[in-house]
Amino acid sequence: MGLCHAYSAGDKTEHGKALESPAFTALITAAGDKAKVDGYCDVLLKAEATKPAHPTGAPADPGNSDNGKDHPTPAHPTGAPSTHPSGPPTTRPTH
Repeated sequence: MGLCHAYSAGDKTEHGKALESPAFTALITAAGDKAKVDGYCDVLLKAEATKPAHPTGAPADPGNSDNGKDHPTPAHPTGAPSTHPSGPPTTRPTH
């Protein structure tokens, strides 16, 4: 999808030259041939444009899975130390 976006973003008159770039090898392979890249990308990009912005169950903000609800930060579990020990271990493992 990203390669189609990059290919389509360029100057239409330069598309032939763009396909000479090794960066577009995967796109040419996916399309089946250099001559099929335009049609292949048209179909992919149109399909992307018709998909809903957020599939069912997906958060509105991908970085915030609960859509911005505030939740308290949980405390350390009971019995867990509040600080990490420092220094070398007092015993060494034996083999």
